[in-house]
Amino acid sequence: MILTSNKHLREAEQFLSSVDPIMDKLITQFGPCQISPWTQSLFPSLVDAIISQQLSVKAAQTISGRLRALMPGDSNHLPEVISKLSVDELRTCGLSGAKTRYCQTLATAVASGELALDELRSKDDEYILKTLIAYPGIGKWTAEMFLIFAIGSSDIISTGDLGLKRGMQFYLELEDYPSDDLFLGKSLTWSPWRSVASWYLWRLAG
Repeated sequence: MILTSNKHLREAEQFLSSVDPIMDKLITQFGPCQISPWTQSLFPSLVDAIISQQLSVKAAQTISGRLRALMPGDSNHLPEVISKLSVDELRTCGLSGAKTRYCQTLATAVASGELALDELRSKDDEYILKTLIAYPGIGKWTAEMFLIFAIGSSDIISTGDLGLKRGMQFYLELEDYPSDDLFLGKSLTWSPWRSVASWYLWRLAG
């Protein structure tokens, strides 16, 4: 299911509250879930996901802003622009050498039509994951974040996200991060709304 409206989010919150008293308290504490799927071209969102790898939110936003400043017009033309920029031009935005290569490879694939990103909205989660991780620089975590925040998939849980692991650690009152098996096992309680549950775990993690 895709989180296309506030109605879906409220349905998710009601479900989570009904099956999990702790999640019910988190929903009361942190308020309505704010996940909002990307309605424009999906390419900028995926580039942002690549940029944000191993960076603070502030640093990633700064680099994304510099990159967009190089681009004339609206973001729909971003793949063509990035595919034609030199390595030095991209590096001046703050991108590492590796992320420069990742963004250029992705931009070329989208600009050429090899990767029809916007058509992914009609595909299932597994298809999207398999398609995206075939490209350098897009691992499972990046694809999962794209599914949650760009596509709006309702039932994604990422064991590779340290923020979520920290949130689950606090949720379960553990001394350390939970194992992946424990993490996934507990998350089944929240299906088919694990993306929304993830949003609350991130808030809990701080």
